[in-house]
Amino acid sequence: MEQTQQQVPAKKGGNKAVLIILIVMIVLLSAASGYLVWQFIESGKKYEGVKVENAALKDSVSAKSKELDTLKAQLTAMQGAIPARVADSLYQVITDLQTQIANTPTRIVYQGGGGGGSKKEIESLKEEITAWQSKYDKLVAEMNTLKTEKEKLATDVGALNAEKTTLANTNKGLQDKVNLAAQLRFYDTMLTGYKLDKKGKKSYEEKSKKVMGFEFSFKIQENSVAEEGERISYVVITGPDKKVLSESSANVFQVGGVDKVYSVQKSFYFNNKQALVTADYKTAVTLKTGEYTAEIYVDGVLTGTAVAYLKK
Repeated sequence: MEQTQQQVPAKKGGNKAVLIILIVMIVLLSAASGYLVWQFIESGKKYEGVKVENAALKDSVSAKSKELDTLKAQLTAMQGAIPARVADSLYQVITDLQTQIANTPTRIVYQGGGGGGSKKEIESLKEEITAWQSKYDKLVAEMNTLKTEKEKLATDVGALNAEKTTLANTNKGLQDKVNLAAQLRFYDTMLTGYKLDKKGKKSYEEKSKKVMGFEFSFKIQENSVAEEGERISYVVITGPDKKVLSESSANVFQVGGVDKVYSVQKSFYFNNKQALVTADYKTAVTLKTGEYTAEIYVDGVLTGTAVAYLKK
């Protein structure tokens, strides 16, 4: 009976130890599970961080690439306005940076390693191109100013040309009036057959067989505008056969650039006063019956005509 009672406490002590062990194991398992959960959560955070960082990297690469493309476009726009060697050098820098960004994109985010500093390089490049852009903009402004001045000058020249044309037309009109006023006015043009008696006295004759020549005459009106000086008149007498009466076919003058045979050449001096001019055409041949016409030219211009009719 006593042995039985002693075995009961021993059994109770063993159960207690097992319970403690179980509790410890449960605690350890809980801690291990919590650690695993924490590790999982941390891994997820790192993954999200990497995703965000990768997206930022892509955005940064894209932004810097666009900046470089913009710089290239600015250089292209300034082509010819800046020295070629400068433009070529800047183009080469841009190309090198684009190559570096394409091959090692992390250089634009992380400044260490691999020769780093793309950000600084791009900023420096932007500053240099901005300086050239400022010079270019100044040149463009100056060019626009010159263009405006040129357009204004062209307008002024156009206005002056129009005014010049108007003045020229006015002057021409005035000169035409002056020229017209300066022209000599001829009137009372006459052609008459004559004969000479033994003493050489002249008398008018209408019979063709007795006519020894023609006398022609014309009057000139007074003209204070006309130029004073020596003038030459040419008389062209045409017979019934429409041939010119002339001592020689070499007796020619020009009318409108064309040679014309004349019968008589007569010089006279015009002193702006009214004048009478006369001259004779002598012939040794018997003239035909019919109508004779005299044309008088002064300064190459037909100034008057006269007709004489010879009888049998």
